[in-house]
Amino acid sequence: MNDALLEKALARADAALARGPHAMPPDGRCRTRHVAMGDPQADFERVLSILSLHGLLDGEGGLRPDVCLVSVGDHFDWGPASERDRVARSSLRLVAWLASHPADQAVLLLGNHDLGRVGELADFTDATFRAAQAEADRLYAGDATDAAAERDFIARWPALPTVELAARDFSTWREEQRAWVEHLLRARRFRVAHAAGDSLLVLHAGVTREDLDVVGLAPGRWSEASAVAEALNGVMDLSL
Repeated sequence: MNDALLEKALARADAALARGPHAMPPDGRCRTRHVAMGDPQADFERVLSILSLHGLLDGEGGLRPDVCLVSVGDHFDWGPASERDRVARSSLRLVAWLASHPADQAVLLLGNHDLGRVGELADFTDATFRAAQAEADRLYAGDATDAAAERDFIARWPALPTVELAARDFSTWREEQRAWVEHLLRARRFRVAHAAGDSLLVLHAGVTREDLDVVGLAPGRWSEASAVAEALNGVMDLSL
């Protein structure tokens, strides 16, 4: 990826971030190239380089008009503890860049790390999360984490079910990320599932027969990707 194109893509992401949480509506164009990108927990510049390598970017740092990109959840939380601030910014740049495209061109699917921004960590502020994380970092030792110390930690921070969640799993959480995820959920840009074909369903995790029973989808429609996606997305939308 040449430097000029990279700078244009980064500028597009930064302009989207500066505007604040927003989502572009679909534009109804026909897309002839459909690509899925799984678990994009990587540096934004690396993601751009891979997309460019496959010829998916236009000359202005966005997706080519004929491309539909499905991002299959988990856009946050990767890298070492020493790079948390950089990773937090890089992750949000990716989400903002994706959201700057029409809804039918860049499809954002939810992963557990995305939902964590508005789930387990919904009531934190940047300051309270930093305080909890500082404690978690001192205690976390993988499987060797002291159980009694962890119980005391959970008593002080009841929204956190484990030390590991703050120290590792959701380690780059920020309030700004929560604002973006919340907006994209309410705008119906973050989706649970996407029907990429009559019998091709794309989502972050598996779906069982029990899940489809719970969402009320008739068994005769379980093989219809569009029906399954509509049912799963509908349950999410009703909860907002």
